[in-house]
Amino acid sequence: MSTNTTVEVYLGNPIHVASEREFLARLRRDLVHAGVSARVFANFRAGRLERQIDFIVITNRRVVQLDEKVFPGPIVDGSPNGALDRSRRPEYCRGVA
Repeated sequence: MSTNTTVEVYLGNPIHVASEREFLARLRRDLVHAGVSARVFANFRAGRLERQIDFIVITNRRVVQLDEKVFPGPIVDGSPNGALDRSRRPEYCRGVA
């Protein structure tokens, strides 16, 4: 871990959703622990349509937009960009608790 690691956080608006506050705290801890400096922009509006953005993370290597969601329970199957299925286990999960 680098001693020069900095994670700067900029909030557009206060974060009222508990899971988003928890995610931000974990993100900061993980970035510092990994020695990755970053700027995190959180809970702001952008673009002509003023769309709400949960998080944008900027490091020296990449920029990532994150939309934080909470889903109770495991997701066991689903197609990309499709419906999620929690009721049946795919072949590769059989025997996994």
